[in-house]
Order: sequence, then C-alpha cells, then structure tokens
Amino acid sequence: MSQSENYWERTDFPFMDYPEGITQKETMGCVVSSIAGAINHLTKETIWDEESLIDACGRRVTDNWQGPNVITVAMRNIQACAKLDGRFCPGTPRSDFQKTVRQLIDEGATVILSRKARSGFTSSHHMLTLLKRDGDRYQVWDTGGVRGYILECELHKTIPKYNGGVLEVHPNNDFFVISRKEKKEAISDELEQSAPSSLELRGMLEEMVVKDPPEGPMLPSTSRDQQMSKTASHTKDEILKEIRNIILYRRNLLRPTDRLDYEEFQKRICAFAGAVYHFKERLASWVKKSGIKIEPSVKDIAEGSMPLLVCGDLFNYKKHGGCENRSKLSPELSGMKLQRAGQVIELRYDGKMKTGELGRAVPYAIEIHCSENRTLGDAVKYIAKAFSVWVPTIEQIGLLDRQDAVDAVLLDELAVFTKDEP
Repeated sequence: MSQSENYWERTDFPFMDYPEGITQKETMGCVVSSIAGAINHLTKETIWDEESLIDACGRRVTDNWQGPNVITVAMRNIQACAKLDGRFCPGTPRSDFQKTVRQLIDEGATVILSRKARSGFTSSHHMLTLLKRDGDRYQVWDTGGVRGYILECELHKTIPKYNGGVLEVHPNNDFFVISRKEKKEAISDELEQSAPSSLELRGMLEEMVVKDPPEGPMLPSTSRDQQMSKTASHTKDEILKEIRNIILYRRNLLRPTDRLDYEEFQKRICAFAGAVYHFKERLASWVKKSGIKIEPSVKDIAEGSMPLLVCGDLFNYKKHGGCENRSKLSPELSGMKLQRAGQVIELRYDGKMKTGELGRAVPYAIEIHCSENRTLGDAVKYIAKAFSVWVPTIEQIGLLDRQDAVDAVLLDELAVFTKDEP
C-alpha cells in the first residue's frame, strides 16, 4: 500500500492516547498550545489550556508568546511543573539533529519541532509535537487539530501541501523539549554533547538554582528581612539563568552553518544583543533588593559603555523598527559572509524566499557597520565582548564566587568573552 506524503493522512500507527493535545484557537497560538499540551501530557494533569497560558504570558503583548518566553512562563508558574524539565534548544547542528531527537523521545521526553510555514510571500512558524517512536516513525500532534506520523528521514525535509503552502525545516533546527526530571541527566548530556570540557559540571549548575518561591502574600510571621532575602534569591536565580542563556547564545551563533537565511540569523543576533543590553535591568534589580551599594552604579556602567549602547541600538532597531541611536553610531548588521577558504561548496538557493542550503556546514560572519563607513567587526564577538563589561561587577557584588567550583565554571566561560576580537 502506498504511503501518503501527508502526515495527517497516515493512520497505520500504534497511537499513544493523547487527550491532552490542544487545538489552537488563536492564529498565533501554536507555540502556546503545543507547550501547554505537552506539560499536561507529562504531568497527567490539566495544568494549562491555550487561553490561560496566553494570559500568563501577557495576552496583549504577542512578543511574549515567542517560544522561549512561553516555556519559561509555563514552567515557572505552576507547582506541578516542578516535576518537569523544559527548555528551548536553539541551533542544534544538522548532523546531530536526528540522533538528538531520537534520544530524547526514547528517554520519554516530548519534543516540539519548530517549522517555517510558508504560503505565497508570507512566512511564520508552526509547531509539531513528537510523542513516541516506532522504528523510523514518530507520532506527531499538530495544533491544527490533526495527528499522524512523520518518518525520521522527514525530520529534516520540507512537508509539501500544508494549508496552501509548505512546512519548511527551521534554518537553525530549533525545538523545545519537555521531560520528566528523572530523565534530565541523560537528556542534558545529549543536548550538550558539543560543550567544552569546562562544562562537565553542568549538572551542578542546574542544582545551584533556587526554586521560585510560591506566588501570593507572605505568611504574617515572615519578617521583612526574610521577605527581602527570598526576593533577592529569586532575582539571583533569574540572573544566573540569563547568564547561562547568554553563554549558549554566543556558542550557538559561532557554530558553522549549512543554511543561508540572513533574516533568521539577523533576528538571532539582535536577540543576543538585546539579552546583553537588558541584562542591566536584572542586575540593578538584584543590587537594589540585596541592599548592596556599588560605584559606579549599574546605570552608570551601562550608559558609559559604548559596546552596550551599540547592543541596545541593534536590538531596538530590530524590535521596534526605529532607533534612538544612543551610541551615536547608527549601527546596523551587514550581509552574511561565508568563510569558505577558497573551497567550492554545493549551494541550493531559493531566490524567491532568499534562503539556501549548503552542501556542508561552514563558518560565517555578519558584521556591525556604522556611520562614516566604519565597521565594528564580527557582530557575535562584538556583542559577547560587550557583555564582559559586567563580569567585574558580577564578581564584586558576589553573584559569582571563583572559590565556588560551580561559579568558577561560569566565570571561565565568561572569561572567553573578553578574548573575543571582533
């Protein structure tokens, strides 16, 4: 019997019962519905629905519905999620993608693939949830309200004839993974297989995070000092998470690529710049709640650092379509340059979509150009070096202590930032 090319028409599969699967109602609700359904499935409870999770993220601010924000909110706000580990996994190398997905599914995790949905001249993102594997077939749930199965070889292929368009492979192989915590160690090893040896203590990093305090008023017997201590601990937890995210941003953006999608890379680099620039807000909050006095102040450091101001201009221009130009340099990103070292590389290019695929992964560079025909060099390295401005302050106020083995790992990672030469 011939096999349909449409995964939603394939029914000869031992389907898992998935009553938690949520059909999206909002046009942009695929991320929210996919994450909510996966959490309900793994907890065996009705924790979220589309509406409640959108409300928690901020209904009127659709930027808050972006995947990394949604999974953070979903995992943070519900006590039942303490049994789960959920994360956004950007930039998985294509050579490792199928192996990584297979390992995660076999460990009992739920994997949510990000796809590019293209129809005519418009594009957006859509999610496909992988639930279980039978040989080379994966059960898939689509928040459009259908289920079927996808072949392992199709994990990295365009799905044709989808809703009047196609579902393309995400140029950076992004996905989300939600798992039960007893599987965390094995899953973390798989996701971090490319990490340098200095992160062998990654498991310890996870244990250092103080769990979020329950929401709501404090008990009457709790002193003001205790309340401040808990609030400061929570803020410190968020800062340490952000530091790890920034380390991963740099690492993933510096990887060679086999995809040509300037728009996608530009978006990621600007997000990296935004994370570095807005780190000042988390830092200032922790300093205030901890009652620490530092000179110069966090605000003065941020306003006096040209690299940080450039990061702010890059992010604000991309996000808001305008630029306050605090740096007075009018920075913008250049085109994408492949570093082929004179080698011939196979290239398949879609002129209409302005995306392409290379025969193998190669290093690339996107530079920061500014007024008066100046260049600030490689964007990723420049942004990483900008973050190094914060390292002395981080140590000064005791956020990270080199005498602590776990903190020393993060400080060693951040030390690499200072050596980046754009």
